[in-house]
Amino acid sequence: MNHIDYIVLAVALIVFAAATAFVISHYGLRLPNFKGNKIPTIGGLSMLLFGEFAYAYIWFVHGIKTGSAAAFFLVTFSFGLLGLVDDLYGSRKVGGFRGHFGALRRGHLTTGAAKAIGGSVAALAAGFIGGRPSIFAIILAALLVGLAANTANLLDLRPGRSLFACLVGAAAIIAGLALHKAFDSGLLLYVALPLAIGLYVMDSRGKLMIGDVGSNIFGALIGLSVAYFCPWGVQLAVVIVLAVLQVWSEKHSITATIEANPVLRAIDRMTGVR
Repeated sequence: MNHIDYIVLAVALIVFAAATAFVISHYGLRLPNFKGNKIPTIGGLSMLLFGEFAYAYIWFVHGIKTGSAAAFFLVTFSFGLLGLVDDLYGSRKVGGFRGHFGALRRGHLTTGAAKAIGGSVAALAAGFIGGRPSIFAIILAALLVGLAANTANLLDLRPGRSLFACLVGAAAIIAGLALHKAFDSGLLLYVALPLAIGLYVMDSRGKLMIGDVGSNIFGALIGLSVAYFCPWGVQLAVVIVLAVLQVWSEKHSITATIEANPVLRAIDRMTGVR
């Protein structure tokens, strides 16, 4: 990519961020946050719009690792759209895998169940079109994408918490790439970071919510990046850690656990307003 490409992407980022602000303002998309203050929701819509443009641009104009670009495009679109539907039409009366799939067994399809099913299909498709070398690698990539997206969603209960975790994950991936002298190969991850950082500044200050659309996308992109840029041993370790967290969160409150632990509470206070 050359400097013209970066100018195109920078202009697109500004345009789609402005479009998101217009949509939120025009349709009155504001909800009370944990303090009861009404603030703009679905700030992550900007990443759905910008991400689709950016990855399509890279995919069609430059063909940079075509399968990889297509996978990032698919993950951004599918997880962003599923998250947006959940933001606009979902109910918070049902939560967790057991709650959503329990409702499904009773004949009621919740947006959470639709997100889990649709996300699983999209994650498998992303692993496949990305040219993973084996069935094991495809399944591992799908697990990383799905579990990372859901983890980011679970963390998105206080300002800045979810995006902070995603940015820490991105920093770890970048450090690994730099250590192995493969920094340039991470372009598809780097594209999302400027917007993630900008949204984090506003989210952490309690100025907007990224919504499920934002947490879904950024979490899924981190998971996909682990699948593409990290050795399989690291991928497997991350899957195990995230899977344990999902099981644990079915019976425990992440926020209550953080508040009960002085170290976790201190770290959490640094990620955003409380």
